[in-house]
This record gives sequence, structure tokens and C-alpha cells, in this order.
Amino acid sequence: MKQTLQRKFVRTAMTAVTALLLVLLVVINLANWYLVNQQTDHMLQTVLQSDHAPDIAGQPGQMGPRRSPGWREMLPQDMQEDIQETARHKILSMLALSAGGVALCWLGMLALVRVLARKAIEPVAVSMEKQRQFVTNAGHELKTPLAIILANTEAMELYQGESKWSRNIRAQTVRLSQLTQTLLTLARMEEGADLPPAETVDLSQLAEQALSAFQEAAALQTLTLRGEIAPGVTVPACREHLEQLLSILLDNGVKYTEPGGRVDLVLEDTGGSACLRVKNSPARLEEGADPDRFFERFYRGDPAHSQKTGGCGIGLAAAQAIVTAWKGTISAAREGEDTVVFTVRF
Repeated sequence: MKQTLQRKFVRTAMTAVTALLLVLLVVINLANWYLVNQQTDHMLQTVLQSDHAPDIAGQPGQMGPRRSPGWREMLPQDMQEDIQETARHKILSMLALSAGGVALCWLGMLALVRVLARKAIEPVAVSMEKQRQFVTNAGHELKTPLAIILANTEAMELYQGESKWSRNIRAQTVRLSQLTQTLLTLARMEEGADLPPAETVDLSQLAEQALSAFQEAAALQTLTLRGEIAPGVTVPACREHLEQLLSILLDNGVKYTEPGGRVDLVLEDTGGSACLRVKNSPARLEEGADPDRFFERFYRGDPAHSQKTGGCGIGLAAAQAIVTAWKGTISAAREGEDTVVFTVRF
């Protein structure tokens, strides 16, 4: 985490430094080019007007009206070439000198920025590491009591029968367990370390399995769950992570689709890369909901359905972390007034 933050700091700072140095290089050399041209013109005119100038137009040392058209042609060609060659040499010398100076300044700034980055990032990295460690420790500490609560609830139902209170206890315990697991996933993904080695995963097979697993949940909410899955689409990643990604996207689609609506899962091979789309319509969205914010933690496009759906608001954030960890991209967009499409590319 610390090294990642340092690299981002150095890249950002050096991009700004590079842009500034390039602007200075261009300005300095344009100014030098203009001044050298002015000096060259002055030198040519001085030679033309001097007492040693050749006899031109029958009047030694006289050039006629100052800056008259074609006055350069009044000088011998070899003299013009010598003076212009000197001017070019000055311009090129200044260009080489300034470019060398800019390169040395850039290297010096790079060394300085790297040193400053370590000092600037240290407190931020320590704070983020403590936060991540807290989430990890808290998540592990919560798993045991949640498992005990769920087991005791099931035992109570076994002896006393199911009631609305026991159902609520079980539902909220399951919800909190899912939240804990998702937080742990986010912490591991954002750390960027200890990722399992990549393997060639048959994403088509996983998509078929996920589609089958959610058919019953969709039927309970009178939804139509359909799939268009191209065979043989593979992705270099972790199988478990891809299973979790598919589960998050389909679960989100089923939860946030109005009864009688439809959820579509489409997987295709687009020129060597996998493209996965999950579309739900009509979606439960508050007016003006911003798809760009769907991946923010605890953001809800429809707060009114929070408790009904049982969502905890961080599933899509976990999906984004998984996709990013395996070098993919994920985006959300609206189609029309009531359709949301999530697109994943690997």
C-alpha cells in the first residue's frame, strides 16, 4: 500500500514538473530564436551600411531607404550564408544547452520528489494501514458471534417453532455476516497483496452456474432471469473471485429490479477480451440516481428499498475492487429511463 501511494505521488508530481519544464524549454528557445534573428538582421544591415560595404547600386555605403524590400539580396550570397550559419549555430547551441539543463533539472526534481514522497506519504500510509487492519480484525472478531447467534436462532426455532422475531433475527444476522465478508474482501483487494496466482478460468461455465443458482431467487420475485453466454470465454484470474463477482452482480440485479421485470446476463468474447454485461429492467432507482456513484461504499440508488432488499451498500464496491485487482474495468450506465447496465471487461 505504501509503495503504491508513493508511486502515485511521484507520478503526479513529476507529470506537473515535466509539463512545466517543457513549457520553459519551448519559451526559452522561441525567445532565443527571435533574438538571434533580430541580431542577424541588425548585423546584415550594419554590414550593408558600413564604409566597407561593397559598391551597391553605384553608391558605396548607401543602402537607400531603411528596410527597403529585397535589401538582403543587396549583400553577397557568401556573406549572408556565413552570418546565417552563425545564427543557426547560436540557436542550436542554446537548444542543446537548455535541453541539457532541463534534463538535469528533471533528474534532480525526480530525486527530490522521491525523497519527499516517502515523508509525505508516511502518515497517510500508516493511517490507511491501521484502518485496513482494523477492518480485518473487526471482521474476523464478528464472524464468531454472528455464527453463534445464527446457530442459536436455528436451535430456538427447532424447539419453539419459527416466528416473525426469529425470522428477523436470522435475516439480519445473515445480512450482517454478508456485510462482514464483503468488508473483508474489500480490505484484501485494496491491499493489493497476497492475491492468489492467476489461472485460466472458464468464465462461461461460471456464468452458467451463477445463472442457475439465481433462478429460484428471481422466480420468488416474479422476475425473468435470462442469459446469453458465449461458450469457451476464459479469463486469467482467481476462480473464487470471479464467482463472487458474478454473485454480486446478479444479486444486485435481482434485488433492485421491480417485480415482473427482467435481468439479463450477457457474456461474449470481443476480439480476445471477455465482456460481461448484467442488465436489469425496470430498475429500482430514485429520480436522478447517478450510475457513476454506484460503486461508492454505502451509496444507494434507491434508499427506500434498503431494508426490503437486505442490501448493505458495498457489494458493488467489492465488485469494483475484484475487477481492478485482476486488471479489468467495470462501469455502470443507464439505458432509457428504467434500465441499468453493468459492464465488465477483462
